Amino acid sequence: MHPAASVIFFTSLSGLGYGLMIALSLSALFQLDILPATSLALGLFIGMAIAAFGLSLSLFHLGHPERAWRALSQWRSSWLSREGVFALLSFLPNSILIILLVNNQQVSNAGMFQWLFVSNVGLALATIFATAMIYRSLRSITAWYTNWVPLGYLTLAFASGFLFASAYGWSVDGDAGSLPKWAFLSLVAAALVKLAYWRYLNVTAELSTAASAFGLTEVRTVKQFVAPHTEDNYLLKEMGYQIGRKHAHKLRKICLTVGFIAALLLLLPALGGGGQSALVCLWFSVVAAMIGIVLERWLFFAEAKHSVGIYYGR
Repeated sequence: MHPAASVIFFTSLSGLGYGLMIALSLSALFQLDILPATSLALGLFIGMAIAAFGLSLSLFHLGHPERAWRALSQWRSSWLSREGVFALLSFLPNSILIILLVNNQQVSNAGMFQWLFVSNVGLALATIFATAMIYRSLRSITAWYTNWVPLGYLTLAFASGFLFASAYGWSVDGDAGSLPKWAFLSLVAAALVKLAYWRYLNVTAELSTAASAFGLTEVRTVKQFVAPHTEDNYLLKEMGYQIGRKHAHKLRKICLTVGFIAALLLLLPALGGGGQSALVCLWFSVVAAMIGIVLERWLFFAEAKHSVGIYYGR
């Protein structure tokens, strides 16, 4: 599949924004980092702003962005529609939380606050899951038709969210509590899921072949005598995008090195409770992780092969 920049940054930034909202909400619920009310409200607003900006980027991938609102009506059958509905609903408890925190100047993990924090986490998770299921539901693309896809989206959102929350909490309050530890665990989990997903791509055969397309499953190979046409078209450019296996492996190594290994190493000083240098390393860890996530998301699309390629002998 052709990796469109709008979709790459949409999924990366919305995951970061919702991950930050989840991390800060869980932090308040379980007192992982006791932030002042105004600082927590600002963090939740930043998360919502990043998520909203990321979601708005998806409109650039549409032929008619002005008709995007119509997709909301298809929530019974479309994961794209469910994503939009969950995204809009997720901003409601988050906005109420921000207003309450600013007006009351107190943070509580009981009563109305508890339900709002839980709703915030639940709807943010639902939005991320719906985004992943847009791709997971496509049987025509073997690379996406696996449960590793939603698991990867969720773990990367958690990793980036907890990393950002750690750096933010340390910056505004001088302490990030146990958030860096959860960021470390989330990043390790995301790396393991990504490695498992890449292994799945390496060992899994395509669900559809030329033989299965003709119903000749007992035939080992079906050869094409004549190409459908001699020039490129939309399907070949968008769904027949190809990346060499050599380049894919090289980019995977860069993604793993920068987005996971470097991010984890830069996170280590914060685990020891270092001073200002540890905070600087923590912010660099956030940057490294986001570079890795953007590269991972590019590979996610570039390595996916649509079954329409069978028609063109690919």
